Amino acid sequence: MENAFELRDVSAGYSAKSAILKNITLSIPSGKITAILGANGSGKSTLLRVLSGQLRLSEGALSVFGQDCTKFSRRDFATRIACVVQSRNVPSCTVEELLLCARFPHKGVFSSYSASDKKIVCDVLKRLSLSDFASQKLSTLSGGQRQKVYIAMALAQDTNALLLDEPLSFLDIARQFEIMDLLKNIADEGKTVVLVSHDLTLALEYANKIAVLEHGNLSFSGNPDESAVNALNSVFDVCAKRVILSDGKPRFVFSPKSQLF
Repeated sequence: MENAFELRDVSAGYSAKSAILKNITLSIPSGKITAILGANGSGKSTLLRVLSGQLRLSEGALSVFGQDCTKFSRRDFATRIACVVQSRNVPSCTVEELLLCARFPHKGVFSSYSASDKKIVCDVLKRLSLSDFASQKLSTLSGGQRQKVYIAMALAQDTNALLLDEPLSFLDIARQFEIMDLLKNIADEGKTVVLVSHDLTLALEYANKIAVLEHGNLSFSGNPDESAVNALNSVFDVCAKRVILSDGKPRFVFSPKSQLF
């Protein structure tokens, strides 16, 4: 299976003199969930910006679905990759209007929204149980509701890959599981999902691949197994206990090393 993203010896940062990411070599598989984990300031959001074409490489190479990203225009990125960023301004528009904006990369410069565009938006609203909010202004929604709308906007963009920076922010625990189940279904349908998260337990439960960053370096890349847990224990200075749920599924629960389970 073709990898969605291939990074080879990638370094990148926000100034010519200082690289935040350092010599990253990482493969991100298509049609799977990859979780990018690490402490604050480890380079997680910077990595998403590299993958989405928002930040140029200082060194190395990046391919997106088998193609050299240096040949991509902004529109090329936007038709292949949708992003949900960690924070943004709240635009003065309705939920439906925002989702229609997501169709722009697929349109001509002077073309209007088609019946197909409107159907895609309607289907996404239904899928995320947001239909009742379609005519509401974003400013009237709660933080958790807006977070779901931003995820809906990314889905309405109808791309092959979905990049999410802390998608569970502002969500209560029930909605967190709802969103993770949704992302799993999206991956099962063939789309690539890359997410940054501070929730180690949910990341290990849902992700097909784990990448752990530490001070801009890739300290681990692989399956969400005991090796990934050991890497997380080291990076976060925590300890994990493996528990078996009532349905027979394993889950890792993390605790400070100073505390006993």
